[in-house]
Amino acid sequence: MKTCKHQRGGSPVLTLIVVAVLGYVVFVGVQYVPHWLEARSVSSILNGVEETYASNRSGSQQDIEAQVIRMLQVNEMHDMTENFSVSGNSGGYTVSFKWDRTLNLGFETRTLNFERTVSL
Repeated sequence: MKTCKHQRGGSPVLTLIVVAVLGYVVFVGVQYVPHWLEARSVSSILNGVEETYASNRSGSQQDIEAQVIRMLQVNEMHDMTENFSVSGNSGGYTVSFKWDRTLNLGFETRTLNFERTVSL
């Protein structure tokens, strides 16, 4: 009589399930990473504008707009020029960025919002 040996390791079905789950995680990550990079770059630009204005408070609204546009061009973010605004407030200026991105996650669509304002 033959004795049954216990199977060791996972079956091909288990391997397929693990690969599918990992593939979906990578797919979702690829959707989120560009948005995260844009948000980091815009935050860096706003920090740079804030530091520049703090050291030289004589800049006008046009100077601030030109600086933001220049920094967007340096970061190859030409499409973001319509997503910011510079407005005057009491004794200074306010620089605001706002945009929405739609992510297709396979089974659902999600909208990510970014909004950041810096008072100078």
